[in-house]
Amino acid sequence: MTTTQQRVELAGLAVTPFSVAGLIDRLVELAGRPAGGPVATACYINAHIFNLAWADAGVHETLARATLLWPDGVSGRGAMLLAGANAPQRLSGFYFFDELNRRLAAAGLRQFLLGARPEVMARAADAVERRHPSLVAGWHDGHFPPDRDDEVIEKINASNADVLTVGMGSPRQEQWIVRHAGRLRPRLAWTVGALFDFISGTEHVAPRWMRTAGLEWAWRLSQDFGGKWRRYLLGNPLFVWRVLRRRPRIIR
Repeated sequence: MTTTQQRVELAGLAVTPFSVAGLIDRLVELAGRPAGGPVATACYINAHIFNLAWADAGVHETLARATLLWPDGVSGRGAMLLAGANAPQRLSGFYFFDELNRRLAAAGLRQFLLGARPEVMARAADAVERRHPSLVAGWHDGHFPPDRDDEVIEKINASNADVLTVGMGSPRQEQWIVRHAGRLRPRLAWTVGALFDFISGTEHVAPRWMRTAGLEWAWRLSQDFGGKWRRYLLGNPLFVWRVLRRRPRIIR
């Protein structure tokens, strides 16, 4: 059984433990589907998002409605391994985004970037465009109120993008793409969290030794202790307790 054939039930959510190459293949496949059908929604799940879904039935329902869920970071991979599933690599978007972009560009597909502050998005879009000319169909910041949803959706659809890449933080990014799935014209909408902050240079990636040791969470905590201590110092142990309480299992 390959990683792309396995799914793991994680507190009522079906999560697929891909390899990096397998996840890229699947995202490109979804992005290249014939136009006219409903947008496919793809979201990662890590300790933070799992905890949100555990405590909030609305967040859980949103994730359950997504087309595809994959495990992100050391917490997601650990949950897959606990179930006995193949989980060969951690699947944080920053580390495969460039290769995904190369594949999308080679297939003649374009993407719209949505999220973060305007100045961050301008730098992020420029960084992507410099490496992959003509890949970016457009961009918009993520700091807009609900009464501007229609305007943003119209801009996305007018760009004729095949892929909508959304980094607005959880659970807003997941709720936004699933709520508006019926109105979005891109073939794929997927979530990337703080990716735009990293590729714009606004935030710095953890040193290689910390990434190898699975300590990216500690790096992010050190960069913003006041904003992230609850998420990591309380959230990570809570995630472990909840996963052990309701042990994940392979369902296919």
